Amino acid sequence: MQEISFEVFRSKAETYGTADIAWHFHLLSPTCVFNIHPGHFALVLENETDGEQYYTLFDKNPLVESKKLAELSYGKGFLGTNPQTEVDNPAPNSKFEALLARAKACIAADIPWHNHDISPNCIFNSLPGKHCIVFEDDESKTPITAVYSHKPMADLVRIETLLYRDID
Repeated sequence: MQEISFEVFRSKAETYGTADIAWHFHLLSPTCVFNIHPGHFALVLENETDGEQYYTLFDKNPLVESKKLAELSYGKGFLGTNPQTEVDNPAPNSKFEALLARAKACIAADIPWHNHDISPNCIFNSLPGKHCIVFEDDESKTPITAVYSHKPMADLVRIETLLYRDID
């Protein structure tokens, strides 16, 4: 995994999006189980097509930058979609409902948290072939993982609406 500046990181993400290259990114907190640079926030960019991974470090939480990347990945305005009308989530996922409840409790208690959209080919995926949403908070430090056989866009919208709630 190669360290690059955020400007190069963003440029690569933009290029991947227009070149139809499969990619995704992660926001890692200083205490994230996936973070190999403890004490720093990090953004990780994965080019799934070519198997390349990049990261960039931050001293403060890069939520604004992360939301812009989410919009590049999922489409501008993805948070405005109505997850109740999407067909990709036919039955409630009990683990997801638990992590969503924990996120709301963390917000109420002002406990830092974040989530991950883990694709089937993600370097952090311990369940190859499955989609996962992973939730972590700074108090419990115990990840909650919801596993899916499909891309859980409706549930991603629900959790990321909370994550980006204060970002315009």
